[in-house]
Amino acid sequence: MKATGTLDKLPGNNPVQPFGQRATMYTDPNTPALLSPIYAYTGNSPSQVGTVIVPPASAPVVSAT
Repeated sequence: MKATGTLDKLPGNNPVQPFGQRATMYTDPNTPALLSPIYAYTGNSPSQVGTVIVPPASAPVVSAT
């Protein structure tokens, strides 16, 4: 599998939080795929093409109730 393009969202569950308040630590049950090689996406096309070396994973969601 090859991947090019931009991310739909940043990895993790890290929303912007208000200034001046203690930040809430969130967890994300989804782990994105890891690509190799790592490169910066600059402009309209990637400088390299990465391949998935570790597939994405989802942990079971545990309800607090």
